Amino acid sequence: RFSYEALNSEARLTAPRIKQGGQWQTVDWATALDYVADGLKRVQAEFGPAGIGAIASPHATVEELHLLAKLVRGLGSQSIDHRTRHADFGNAAPEGRARWLGMPIAALSTLDRALVVGSFLRKDHPLLAARLRWATRRGAQVHGLNALVDDWAMTTGMRMVAPPSRWPAALAAIA
Repeated sequence: RFSYEALNSEARLTAPRIKQGGQWQTVDWATALDYVADGLKRVQAEFGPAGIGAIASPHATVEELHLLAKLVRGLGSQSIDHRTRHADFGNAAPEGRARWLGMPIAALSTLDRALVVGSFLRKDHPLLAARLRWATRRGAQVHGLNALVDDWAMTTGMRMVAPPSRWPAALAAIA
C-alpha cells in the first residue's frame, strides 16, 4: 500500500503526459489538469452527471478515496466504487444503508472465538483484523475458511482452505 521502491524506477513518469495526434507529449501540471477538467466537462455536457463515474483502487488510502469522492460528487455523480474484483452484488444493502455486523466493531476485541469466511482479512477489513488480533492476544480463537492461504498477522486456530463451491459442506461439517 505505501510502497516507495517505485519512486526510483527508471520507468517512473516524473511529469504529466497527454496523448495528442497519437503521440505522448510531456506537459506541465496546469496544462494536464486543464485537459482533464475540459474532458470531464465535455462528458458531463454530453451525457449528464450519469456519464461520469470513478473506479478507485481498493489499495488507495482513505484520504485519496475521500478526494476522489469529492471530485466525482462535485460533478453531480454518485457513481464511485472500489470493489474491482467483486462479481456478485446480489446481496448488497439497500441504497444509502450499510450492512450491519450485529455488534459494534470495538466489540470484536472482546470475543472468545470468531469464524471468518471468505475474507482476505487484513486487506478487505483492516479494522476488523486489528480488533480480532487484539482478541487473540487475550486468548480468543479465530478460525477461518478461505479459498486461498492468506497471512492474517495473528495467531489463528483452524484455517480451512477450499474452493468456494465447497464452503457449504465445510461449514456444515463445523456445525
